[in-house]
Amino acid sequence: MRLFIAIELPKEVQQHLKELQQRFTKTGKITFTKEQHLTLKFLGETTTTEAKQIVQQLSEITFQPFRLTLSGIGFFPDENNARVLWAGLQLNNEINDLQQKIDKTLEKKFEKEQNFVPHITLGRIKTITNKTQFHKLAQGTKVEPLKILVKEFKFIESKQSPKGPTHKTVKIYSAKGL
Repeated sequence: MRLFIAIELPKEVQQHLKELQQRFTKTGKITFTKEQHLTLKFLGETTTTEAKQIVQQLSEITFQPFRLTLSGIGFFPDENNARVLWAGLQLNNEINDLQQKIDKTLEKKFEKEQNFVPHITLGRIKTITNKTQFHKLAQGTKVEPLKILVKEFKFIESKQSPKGPTHKTVKIYSAKGL
């Protein structure tokens, strides 16, 4: 099973992200994500037995509901060698705390995230036709500061297919008091 832990996004946010993707369709070869989410931890290939253990371990995590705000466009690994185009989030201690709790809970089986940067992947870049125009477009793209109420995170299975990955929720973990 190919697994990850993520926060799903409201429809309004997903729609705005799709509009942002459209701005970059003619800038090169970019494979745009169809199902946007905020990944807290990618686990990769995992056995069914391990997945059952993870379900139990994650249920021990407690957190309060909190809000995130969309903010800006960015690249991995960096602007000059862009391979991933993403939408960022304003700095927020609660998202970092939640991600660190997940890391700590799963630290015996999975490596800790190094320099966690909360982001939503818009697309994977194969080639850019004109880097100068691409960067001007990125700098000039206004990301609406839409709010995301985080009241749960999900343990998700990703299945690969010729049409792209499909996601199935394995388990939902709600914030304390919900």
